[in-house]
Amino acid sequence: MDDTDGNQNFGSAWAGNLKRRDYDYMIFLNNVSPFHWDATPSSSGIQDYSYSMSDMGFLLQKGTNMLSVYTNNYGDDRWGEGNTRIYSDPINDKEGSSYVDVTYTLNQSDTVYGSIKITNLQEFGGSQASDKEGNFSFPQESVGVGETYLHIVERFSKIIEAHEDILRVYSSQNSPANNLVYESPISRATPSKIYIPENNLDDSYLITNYIRATENAGGDNIHPATAVEYSFYIISFVPFGQVFSNLSDAEEDAYKRLNDTIGSFANGLNIELSSNRLKNVPSMIGPVLVEVRIWA
Repeated sequence: MDDTDGNQNFGSAWAGNLKRRDYDYMIFLNNVSPFHWDATPSSSGIQDYSYSMSDMGFLLQKGTNMLSVYTNNYGDDRWGEGNTRIYSDPINDKEGSSYVDVTYTLNQSDTVYGSIKITNLQEFGGSQASDKEGNFSFPQESVGVGETYLHIVERFSKIIEAHEDILRVYSSQNSPANNLVYESPISRATPSKIYIPENNLDDSYLITNYIRATENAGGDNIHPATAVEYSFYIISFVPFGQVFSNLSDAEEDAYKRLNDTIGSFANGLNIELSSNRLKNVPSMIGPVLVEVRIWA
């Protein structure tokens, strides 16, 4: 990043027309206005910016959070002038990389005991467009709903006047989906993974859920590989179904019923069969008490 002090202008949604020297570095979080900026970064080209929850916690929201950093970026007049370098390899070079640490606690889902989580990925398909919609239904075998995300794939990142290249995501049980669940806060800020709240989905296998993505700048920018990732739970074990004359018949029946349950979603390659033998149980071999009363 350079300390650029030229006089070219760029338009902003928060402060009107600005000189490029005013903002060599800007960082946004879920907002059209930056919460921090730097007009005179280090002349060495390396700058460290650190923020605590007290600095930015009030901007966090439930669901998808969009953190955007602009360096030497001047709208339509200039893009990355100077020797701006975008680099990140936090696994092998944490100190020299850009990265975000996120810490949070998940609420436990109300899942049925003895169930497993299945995740499906369904692409929108079709052709490139500025307004695309996909749909899916949870299967009849589902006994609980997990997380649902929209993965956005764009052909290119546009630079358009007045921040018009804004992505919006809708979800509902009718088409075209019309319940807004996400909107990009600023231009050129499109997350690759957008959370779809569960209260916008219907878990009935008879109901279709529609997920729609739009960009009002046009340009047929949304790629057909854009996809919905949705998770659900299915039963992963079955008890013995009835009384059999021997153990092998009982296990074979249980094995078949379990495969019938999960067969559409998973391969039962490692199924554990267990049983307990009980002997001399009075209630299983006849009455435990007989009382006879005779009146003369």
